[in-house]
Amino acid sequence: MKYILLVILAMMCMSLMAEDAIKEEVKPQVVKLEVVADTLIATITIPTKMHMTKQEDFVYVDIEELEGVSLGKTIWSDGAHLDELGALNYEKQAILKRLIIRDESLMGAPLKLKVFVGYQMCYDSYCEPPEEVEIELIVPPIHCGKCPGSK
Repeated sequence: MKYILLVILAMMCMSLMAEDAIKEEVKPQVVKLEVVADTLIATITIPTKMHMTKQEDFVYVDIEELEGVSLGKTIWSDGAHLDELGALNYEKQAILKRLIIRDESLMGAPLKLKVFVGYQMCYDSYCEPPEEVEIELIVPPIHCGKCPGSK
């Protein structure tokens, strides 16, 4: 009887370790951040067998408050599909874009931004806890000729 209990216990431990190995294998390092023509672009890569629901409380791109700098409305990439509950779900990747709006006095100088990107990945049966990454980014100046600080 003790032998049977030990075998069952060992099998349960191996099963749990295998589940953890599978989870670690697909755990994403997902965020690519870039600036193109004063637009902040966050590309979120979604692992196979997972999806991400368009849920603005958990999936976002934002910046630390900086005087004279703000972001425009979030623009979500196409490619999502509606699930049975009517929520938009992304697979493979989602791209979030936000225009960087700066005061004229900041046009001719580079900006150092602290950017926060949040995401939550889900399987069909459950979702992982929401995560957030923080990335420091230098945004090039806008050369507009008459802007203060432009050359």
